Amino acid sequence: MSTTVRKKRKLKKGVKILLVILAIFLLLAAGGQLFIGSMLNKMNKTVAMAQHEAGIAEEVRRTPVNKNIFNFLLFGADRSTVSGDEGMERADATKIISLDKVHKTVKIASLQRDTMVWIPDPVNDFSKLNHAYWWGDADLAIRAVNLNYDMNITKYVTFSMAGLEAMVEAIGGVDIYLTAAESKYFQDGHIKQTNYKEGTFHLSGHEARAYAQLREIDNDYHRMNRQNVLIKTILSQLKDCSVKEILGLVETVMPYIETNFTNAEIELWLTRMLTYDLKNIETQDVPKGDEEDRWTEVEYNGYPYISILRNYEKMIQDLYEFLYGIKDYSISKQAAGIQDDIYQKFADKLK
Repeated sequence: MSTTVRKKRKLKKGVKILLVILAIFLLLAAGGQLFIGSMLNKMNKTVAMAQHEAGIAEEVRRTPVNKNIFNFLLFGADRSTVSGDEGMERADATKIISLDKVHKTVKIASLQRDTMVWIPDPVNDFSKLNHAYWWGDADLAIRAVNLNYDMNITKYVTFSMAGLEAMVEAIGGVDIYLTAAESKYFQDGHIKQTNYKEGTFHLSGHEARAYAQLREIDNDYHRMNRQNVLIKTILSQLKDCSVKEILGLVETVMPYIETNFTNAEIELWLTRMLTYDLKNIETQDVPKGDEEDRWTEVEYNGYPYISILRNYEKMIQDLYEFLYGIKDYSISKQAAGIQDDIYQKFADKLK
């Protein structure tokens, strides 16, 4: 790896895990179509999901949204091994990736993992959003997102945190600026000797993964921002890699990716994404705020810190405005019913 790869760069917020996959795919195009097909086959492929299987409300199917906007789900899974192996856990990141085929733009909505939602069959109970992936992999997580957020999504990509660790190792580590609080956490956790000082530190793959998953000193919103910073840093380093280095990196991380996109669909989007504006990606947290959008936290079925929102309807309306530009969206009876059920179920906690 060249020394320029380790060069310090000014970081910007707002770029998500998707960009690692996009960057790999886009640079992979330099290897030729046959090689692309060979590499894509190293991913774990699952069966496509039909709309009637995905928990999509009838009103949502009839909603006149922009048909040139394509959404899929990106899961960042806390998995210790490659895709398809035992050890899949919660989705540390659940993001809606929105691609505008006309304006060539990308938007990313990050769904707060601790939000109280209804998780459908076979669970049929309330819990935090990230439990859907833990209890039923991508299929259950997709249905939970569609049910609770009025989405119409059937496609997904999962990128494991172990894959993120392997990627950072493959590029020789990353330079990340740590705040005083982050530095103290690393020092006390014996992850990195920081001497309690803020500043830029060179992190290994294991340390970068710990950084991306850190929320003990604040909350999940700050963790999502740390993921943004890490991915932006990785992308900056990828830009300085040779084609040979990129192809070696792809070979390393492909086994950590799972998707129900076909190879043909991936190659089609590769071609389209070559013309997209990846430098100006819009992002939004869902819900948009932190304390102001959260009514309270409850413990349920032995799981603490599950967030009940003040207004689930507003959360969905904000999401529709962000993704589609639709203001004052009328949420489905399905989503409204879930909100009412949550408030009724936990009425004693909301006084």
